[in-house]
Amino acid sequence: MLDEDVNFLSSHDHNFKNLKVDYPLQAIEFFAHEVFPKIEGNPKVMPLRQEQQKDNLADRYRAMDTPIKLEWPNGEKAIVVFALEAESNPYKFDVIRLAHYCLDLAKQHKTNRVVPVVVFTSSGKYQKDLHLGTEKMTTMQFDFIACQLSQLDYKQWCDSQNIVARLTLPLMNYPEEERLEVVHKSTQGLLSLEPSKAFQGKYMPFITHYANLDETDIIEYQQRYPQESEIMLTYTQQLWQQGRLEGKQEGRLEGKREAIGQGERELLLKQLKRRFANKATRVYEAKVMQANSTDIERWAINILDAKTIEEVFS
Repeated sequence: MLDEDVNFLSSHDHNFKNLKVDYPLQAIEFFAHEVFPKIEGNPKVMPLRQEQQKDNLADRYRAMDTPIKLEWPNGEKAIVVFALEAESNPYKFDVIRLAHYCLDLAKQHKTNRVVPVVVFTSSGKYQKDLHLGTEKMTTMQFDFIACQLSQLDYKQWCDSQNIVARLTLPLMNYPEEERLEVVHKSTQGLLSLEPSKAFQGKYMPFITHYANLDETDIIEYQQRYPQESEIMLTYTQQLWQQGRLEGKQEGRLEGKREAIGQGERELLLKQLKRRFANKATRVYEAKVMQANSTDIERWAINILDAKTIEEVFS
């Protein structure tokens, strides 16, 4: 996993920007499902630059998350520009800023087919439209498509064939006791709908991050759903490493960091026993318990392809 793929967890905007650039049609079909449930005709997809051109050099840039242009080859539907924005705090949403941005897109791309879509990742009230004018006359009316993930029923989307819907299941509405089942359904969707190993590794952190899993949750998950345990383990090591880095920044005690390292070693032993049986694992138990985090991570990755326990430690 690349460093940038690990670091993207710290930026909510970056997370959803990646999601919409990697899966643009699926993002539109899910986030705007009430209006655009299925996009047909094989349009050309073009992510656009975020910052719009300025009329004057002294003007400030207006930028949203991810504008996406769809252009159909037969020209029948011409150009549609989707202005997608993810907003983590509905109370801070600025509908006037969004309206400005859509007008900029319409002017720049010479089309009035601009569709604003806002994805709210948490609950809360937000301004649902914009009306300008007086009591006698409306001079401007601006509306947008809103997708408030926390209001969506997880069970309506848990078996969806749309990968964006499956990846965002942890942000939907479900009972707390079903959280690991939600992660299971989300992970199943990722592994079945995304053939690329690189993208599977990229979006496992997305699922576990928004499900807010800790080490105990991950161990329980692996016991309950062993089929996905190997790819989950790879991310687990990254999660704990990131936790140690955050601990240094926040001045956590050395004892806490050592406890996390001990958890890594114990989890690796559990995986070895599950894969190669107890007897074979005992030979390497002392080696694992004395290893540093770099070796633990390397061995955990080796488990994914190793046919024998010797290959794990080679």
